[in-house]
Amino acid sequence: METKAHLSEKWIEETVEYKGSIVRTYKRVTPPIVYACPLCGKDVHAPKFVSIKDLMFHLKAHAIGALERRKEPPRRRFRRT
Repeated sequence: METKAHLSEKWIEETVEYKGSIVRTYKRVTPPIVYACPLCGKDVHAPKFVSIKDLMFHLKAHAIGALERRKEPPRRRFRRT
């Protein structure tokens, strides 16, 4: 279930180009200006990116499946004494 973006945020759909790759994404026009991942969405908990380069690296991680294979950080186990 996707949560709604904050009401004061204004988003526009924009086509961006980076090194020959063209992607349709969302750009927030209220400061600070950030880009949203078109796959993750623009809700409150989705990642936001300040540059197109960062967005493209994130999209590459989607493409190679790195986000799905990411491991959880090790859990600290405490021994009872």
